[in-house]
Amino acid sequence: TVPMWNKDTCTQCNMCATLCTHVCIRPFLLDAEEQKRAPASFKTIPAAGDELKGLNFRIQVSPMDCSSCEVCSVNCPTNALKMTNFRDVHEVEAKNWDFAMTLTNKGNLVDKTTVKGLAFQTPMLEFNGACAGCGETPYAKLLTQLFGDKMMVANATGCTSIYSGSAPSTPYCTNAQGQGPAWANSLFEDNAEFGLGMHLGSERMRDRIEQL
Repeated sequence: TVPMWNKDTCTQCNMCATLCTHVCIRPFLLDAEEQKRAPASFKTIPAAGDELKGLNFRIQVSPMDCSSCEVCSVNCPTNALKMTNFRDVHEVEAKNWDFAMTLTNKGNLVDKTTVKGLAFQTPMLEFNGACAGCGETPYAKLLTQLFGDKMMVANATGCTSIYSGSAPSTPYCTNAQGQGPAWANSLFEDNAEFGLGMHLGSERMRDRIEQL
């Protein structure tokens, strides 16, 4: 099952996107030109908030990446998400997701220190290999939305190395400017020391640049 969005009961709180463990349900904002290009199945509503006046809003799920954990639907305060049989909706919703990926990010229009505003920022961790309903990946994703363009991640070997470094792929990605987190993990349970080493190495290189 995958969550289907009910535009008539949604309050645009973006809680679903904040809590999604695999970053496969997200809010999207459309300007007038993008709205004209939208498929008929890509239903939207006027975006709430003075700063978003003139834009349209939609919650869209990637059905091929959803793990059916139901975290989004269970925590939706207005029951605007209904878990629906994958076979009934995946073809249409996969095309809707593909269209959503062509939309420009408009996170610069909102305050990213709020739950709602943060959800509009580009996530630089997506479609990870964590267990369905994982309680850790949403926090890592939120960090990338706040600091991902200049973020270094030092993990110990464990869950973080499994979902972050499933060679040859990684869920960490970049924004439209090509900026994103740098990630590495230590073989041992010493991520604090490992991270300190990364920090000291970075500081040393900056000092050398300054001296030169």
